[in-house]
Amino acid sequence: MQHTLVHSRQRSTAHLITLIEGSGRARTRLLMEFQRRVEESHGGPVRVLAGTVPAPHTASALSVPAEILAAYCGIDPSTPEPYALARLRATLNRFGGDPAAGTDVYAPLARLLSPRRAAHEREKPGEMLRAWGVFLARAAREQPLVLIWDDLQHADDALLDMVERLTQTHAGLPLLIVVGADSRLPDRRPGWATAHPRTVTLSLSPETGDALDRLLESLLPPVRESEVA
Repeated sequence: MQHTLVHSRQRSTAHLITLIEGSGRARTRLLMEFQRRVEESHGGPVRVLAGTVPAPHTASALSVPAEILAAYCGIDPSTPEPYALARLRATLNRFGGDPAAGTDVYAPLARLLSPRRAAHEREKPGEMLRAWGVFLARAAREQPLVLIWDDLQHADDALLDMVERLTQTHAGLPLLIVVGADSRLPDRRPGWATAHPRTVTLSLSPETGDALDRLLESLLPPVRESEVA
């Protein structure tokens, strides 16, 4: 995962890594450790955004894309809606370099951030998801981007399609997507990510206690960019 991130930055290529593990304990700890080490070793040059997909019927199907969008724009749950929309507009303008840039995705992204997102999802879910994909592309052009998601097995089909296609639609961008899921994901999608280049799926065996700590240390040694060709 560390080496793939370095390759993504140096070669401006998108990659998808999927971790499959039944209980979720080892997987979640591994994702958290990877996030910590990326933030510590790569710092400002890389933007890391993380989230956990909620179980069906407990939250909006697009809650993680909305959280990632809000986090990137510096919007927290207490931000009043007018200020949140102003920050979204400012971020899109910065990407485009002029005040008119980004207007094509502003409206659907504003609906994605809206407290009334669930109602908008029933009307135009695909439009919001496509706009979110465009936003990720613009964000990765400005700064290498790492997305870390856990419990992807809870995502609906539209979101799974989007995540699986990102390495193709954003192929020439420094974007690393690392997702975790249990066995329900390969059960639903037996060919998950196998038809696309720059994708890999890893199956983790459950580990506990000291054994898991040793696993993390062996899998995630500090990596310097000079060590990777």
